[in-house]
Amino acid sequence: MAGRFAPRPTRTTVRGGRAAVPAGVPRQAPAPARVRTWTPDGPLDLGLVLGPLRRGPGDPTFRALPDGSVW
Repeated sequence: MAGRFAPRPTRTTVRGGRAAVPAGVPRQAPAPARVRTWTPDGPLDLGLVLGPLRRGPGDPTFRALPDGSVW
């Protein structure tokens, strides 16, 4: 029943349609991001590494094929 009643006035329209927005506070520039690089000593089984992060058999972000490939 949209439109059955007249819209109620909001606080902004009661004040004349202007909303006071406070000025921003100056901040320091953020520190540069930290980076950690790790190189395994040998081959890595991606299924074993990422398997605990899987959210069930229908997880669209984790697809494992019968040949062992992980997408």
